[in-house]
Amino acid sequence: MNAILFLDDKDLASRRGLDRRMVLPVRHPDNPIMRPEYDWEEGTVFPLTVLRDEKTGLWRMWYQVFKSYVIV
Repeated sequence: MNAILFLDDKDLASRRGLDRRMVLPVRHPDNPIMRPEYDWEEGTVFPLTVLRDEKTGLWRMWYQVFKSYVIV
């Protein structure tokens, strides 16, 4: 059985043989797992995307960091 993460119900109506399970997330004991290492990493983090590296099989995250973030 393949597991698929659905963030909304949009595509669920067209699925046949669907077994829907709600699983509560579990906080990783080493949180936060991402910590700033350099001065430029201090501030607000905006994750852009997470992709699996086909060569290594590792997951990699690309993100932007801003020293200050002001909503106008």
